[in-house]
Amino acid sequence: MKTLVEEHIKKSNKDSHFIARVVIMAVSAVVFAYAFACLVLNMDVRRVGYHESGRADYEVCLIPNSYFSDTCQLAGKQYVASLIDNVKSSFEYSWRADETLQYDYNYDITARLVATESGQSSKVLYENEEVILPTKTVAEQTGQSLSVRENVAIDYSKYNDLITAFRSDYGLTIDSYMVVTMNIKVHATHSDFSAPLDVDEKVALKIPLSERTINVEMQSDQLTNSGVMEETAPNLAKNLIYIALAVVGLAVFVLDLIASMIILIRRESRRTVYEKELRAIIHEYSQLIVEVEHVPEVSRSKVIEVKSFDELLDARDTIQQPILHLTVSENRSMFIIEDQGMAYSYTLTDKKPTIKRKKSNKKAKK
Repeated sequence: MKTLVEEHIKKSNKDSHFIARVVIMAVSAVVFAYAFACLVLNMDVRRVGYHESGRADYEVCLIPNSYFSDTCQLAGKQYVASLIDNVKSSFEYSWRADETLQYDYNYDITARLVATESGQSSKVLYENEEVILPTKTVAEQTGQSLSVRENVAIDYSKYNDLITAFRSDYGLTIDSYMVVTMNIKVHATHSDFSAPLDVDEKVALKIPLSERTINVEMQSDQLTNSGVMEETAPNLAKNLIYIALAVVGLAVFVLDLIASMIILIRRESRRTVYEKELRAIIHEYSQLIVEVEHVPEVSRSKVIEVKSFDELLDARDTIQQPILHLTVSENRSMFIIEDQGMAYSYTLTDKKPTIKRKKSNKKAKK
């Protein structure tokens, strides 16, 4: 036997266009997902490469003495500290892009004096920084390259005397040095890129400070670097077909969904009192009800008519028999419980007012 739920749902949900709408929604969703995925994956990657280089060079100039004929000594040698007057340093930086850019840049030169505990470079005892060359700014340039060259004379004896006094005053055993740095910042833009390119580089010269008269060795930076300005962006011309597919797929899906909701609302609003009451009974007591094609043959005198479905449920709790349902016509149903020649009957019609059924645990009893 079919259950009442299976039979009633089949009839009440009858919709000749339901399958077609489901298929259309599924196809439109697939089309939208495919087009959207293609838009995400099919992106143009634009790149502009750049290359930069920099170096710090120097000459060591000595105080007048009777030992060296040349006033300034070339880089890469060892020098007598007590004879050093100043260090002529030369800083160079160049930057070149693969395409024409609009750019600004600025740079300065600073000197940082550091004294650490002997053999313990992480234990800083003294540190001081000063500006040797104030910031210079070059703005609103257009091109593919830029170059910076600056020469500064560093008063070696001034800083070395300061460290010597610091060591002597406090009786310390220290390692000390001075780092002279050119700091360069480049800000570049390209008409095809939404984000700018910012480059921040340093070129440095490390100068040891010592009381020793020999073995003063300087270290300078050699900068060589390459990078890329990169951005991912959609190509509207190439992806026009995917954009159209995504719009059409989404529009069809939304319209089909709205149409289905309207049809559902209208169908619900057209339901009669009988249909609504029958549906409510089915929803709450489906496991207690069995659909039949004919009712048991019971003498009329042994049929008890009850006034509400709740009373029929009370009888069912006592008898412990299933509730049989027979659809008499489109707006008339009979619910019957039969037990040993006796029957309890409830008739639901469109003319009968809706009866509020009390909540209980009757659904769980069989």
